Amino acid sequence: MQMRQQSMTVQNLDNRSIVLDTETTGMPVTDGHRIVEIGCVELIGRRLTGRHFHV
Repeated sequence: MQMRQQSMTVQNLDNRSIVLDTETTGMPVTDGHRIVEIGCVELIGRRLTGRHFHV
Protein backbone atom coordinates (compact mmCIF):
# COMPACT_ATOMS: atom_id res chain seq x y z
CA MET A 1 0.00 0.00 0.00
CA GLN A 2 2.79 2.43 0.82
CA MET A 3 4.44 1.95 -2.61
CA ARG A 4 1.18 2.85 -4.32
CA GLN A 5 1.00 6.13 -2.37
CA GLN A 6 4.57 6.95 -3.38
CA SER A 7 3.88 6.34 -7.08
CA MET A 8 0.75 8.52 -6.92
CA THR A 9 2.83 11.31 -5.37
CA VAL A 10 5.43 11.07 -8.13
CA GLN A 11 2.67 11.11 -10.75
CA ASN A 12 1.14 14.22 -9.16
CA LEU A 13 4.50 15.99 -9.19
CA ASP A 14 4.77 15.29 -12.92
CA ASN A 15 1.55 17.32 -13.37
CA ARG A 16 2.70 20.14 -11.08
CA SER A 17 2.96 23.71 -12.37
CA ILE A 18 3.88 26.98 -10.74
CA VAL A 19 2.29 30.06 -12.33
CA LEU A 20 4.12 33.35 -11.77
CA ASP A 21 2.67 36.86 -12.05
CA THR A 22 4.55 40.14 -11.86
CA GLU A 23 3.34 43.70 -11.55
CA THR A 24 5.51 46.56 -12.76
CA THR A 25 5.37 50.33 -12.77
CA GLY A 26 5.75 50.23 -16.56
CA MET A 27 8.21 49.52 -19.34
CA PRO A 28 11.15 49.79 -20.06
CA VAL A 29 13.50 49.38 -17.14
CA THR A 30 15.86 51.95 -18.72
CA ASP A 31 13.22 54.59 -17.88
CA GLY A 32 13.40 53.63 -14.21
CA HIS A 33 10.41 51.29 -14.09
CA ARG A 34 10.52 48.47 -11.55
CA ILE A 35 8.89 45.23 -10.48
CA VAL A 36 6.66 46.11 -7.53
CA GLU A 37 4.87 42.81 -6.88
CA ILE A 38 5.48 39.09 -7.46
CA GLY A 39 2.96 36.32 -6.91
CA CYS A 40 2.67 32.64 -7.71
CA VAL A 41 0.23 29.78 -7.30
CA GLU A 42 0.73 26.02 -7.45
CA LEU A 43 -1.38 23.83 -9.72
CA ILE A 44 -1.49 20.05 -9.82
CA GLY A 45 -3.37 18.64 -12.76
CA ARG A 46 -4.66 22.13 -13.65
CA ARG A 47 -6.28 22.53 -10.22
CA LEU A 48 -5.26 25.08 -7.62
CA THR A 49 -3.73 23.44 -4.55
CA GLY A 50 -4.20 26.43 -2.26
CA ARG A 51 -0.45 26.95 -1.98
CA HIS A 52 0.58 30.45 -2.98
CA PHE A 53 3.22 33.12 -2.48
CA HIS A 54 2.86 36.90 -2.67
CA VAL A 55 5.40 39.66 -2.11
